[in-house]
Amino acid sequence: MGERFVAAVPGSAVATGTAAVPANDAVPDAVVGAAGLLGWHGVVLPRTELLGKRVFPVVTVDRRAHEHRSVTGSGPVLDLDVLETWEWPETFPFREPEVVRLHGVISRERRWPAALAAASRLRGFASDAVVLGDGDGGGDEVARCLAACRRAMSGLVRDTGTATELLRHARPGRSARARRSPLDRWIEERLYGRVLDLGVLT
Repeated sequence: MGERFVAAVPGSAVATGTAAVPANDAVPDAVVGAAGLLGWHGVVLPRTELLGKRVFPVVTVDRRAHEHRSVTGSGPVLDLDVLETWEWPETFPFREPEVVRLHGVISRERRWPAALAAASRLRGFASDAVVLGDGDGGGDEVARCLAACRRAMSGLVRDTGTATELLRHARPGRSARARRSPLDRWIEERLYGRVLDLGVLT
């Protein structure tokens, strides 16, 4: 089984036996609820900047890979030239294993167009979804947001303030035309560093 859903809540552990998460790294309940409604499994990380967009990543963590890299002393690698060589077939036996895999990203902003723009920016790397706040307008605005998410194949969850409601499932995985590249590994290594900073693996 993969990691259970974990919210980074101030004063509580990110995962069993881990250190508490700083207050400024909180994950809103609505975002954790959205991940569950979307059927995504993994750890919901605090808002993180990826390719210029701040989103809530949902990741799976390979603890054995982390243990291996701890032994070899290989921390997160963000040099794209190095990461490009790791994608070569001849280097597969020698490259460092992936510790973190990006399952999806959730975006929540004051206005849904900004949230959808942030989520869509990363659709070439994983599933993406938007959390629509209760203050984002009435029925007409919800309908417009739903239509836009349908075109983008993004998931949509509405936060009513007391509950979360799934309005549209997200596309499974990355955009159909996207292919894995060294930038995927850069994102994984960036998130590996984020996981280490949060103490998820301690």
